[in-house]
Amino acid sequence: MNSPSPPQPTDTFRKVYVNTDCSPFVVHVQRMQDAPNDGTSIHPISFGNFLKKKSFKNIINGSVKRIGRNRVTLSFSHLDDANKFLNDKTLTDNKYKAFIPSFSVMRMGIVKGVPAEWSLEEILLNVSVPLGTGKVIKARRLNYKTIVDGSAVWKPSQTVVLTFDGQVLPKRIFICYNALPVDLYIFPTIQCYNCCRYGHTKTQCRSKPCCYKCGQGHSGSTCDVEEDCVSCFLCTGHHFAISKQCPEFERQKNIKLSMAQSCLSYAEASKLHHPVSKPYADVLLSPPPHQINQSQIKQPNHQTNTPNIIIFIQKNSFSQASR
Repeated sequence: MNSPSPPQPTDTFRKVYVNTDCSPFVVHVQRMQDAPNDGTSIHPISFGNFLKKKSFKNIINGSVKRIGRNRVTLSFSHLDDANKFLNDKTLTDNKYKAFIPSFSVMRMGIVKGVPAEWSLEEILLNVSVPLGTGKVIKARRLNYKTIVDGSAVWKPSQTVVLTFDGQVLPKRIFICYNALPVDLYIFPTIQCYNCCRYGHTKTQCRSKPCCYKCGQGHSGSTCDVEEDCVSCFLCTGHHFAISKQCPEFERQKNIKLSMAQSCLSYAEASKLHHPVSKPYADVLLSPPPHQINQSQIKQPNHQTNTPNIIIFIQKNSFSQASR
């Protein structure tokens, strides 16, 4: 039960840390871009040298890490120093943007039993929280899919996701003198049926197709490879790349669980779970390691100017390379 395309975590509206927040005080930094695809990047050591020259105080040693091509994270041991850094003019002068990541100062919980006919505004108006818990700053209702007259229809459920300000997730909330338990919300594991990447759906995809049956550069819906001949290009197993039996799917689920339980970014949580066969980024950039004969693949109905290329790789070569 869920909405078709659940939103992903975003940077928080919080501009500074407050006295009720606990250390470490995490800050993310990225270099400002002139255009979305201008290739701007930030190197953690070069940025660390910038921090050293500017004499910022109480940065936790070892906390500066790359968490993306154009993003680094660092942590402060004291609140005042983190806030001073967030508002330091020298960052802007050097084309850096600093902000507090949402996972550091927000908690998300799932609550059941909220009347389906209530609007989100009614929920926010009537909800109250125990002492020591931050206020509810956002509500989102989950939907469930049902079939009406042969068509799929999404209907509102009695389950809502509440976002709390602060670093404490309450065990319960109160609505109209009723106490409702709050469970930890874990973002769902979603996979694109167009490119087979995780984290978005087919309707949101901006990448070129990658067949979940044979791994070639066409849509899986146009591929005629038989199921008993497939080889997953993510793990080389005998299943579709979109199968929930794939070890990569289980890995992605565990990453989302670590993000929720330990309040980590995706980049940090993914380091806690070993890649399947080879790094996921390498999988997306390298040819698919399947063992399907050319005669087993029927070309898609549409014609392309690029010929299909089949690369034969022995599975045991991966285990040898990883040793």
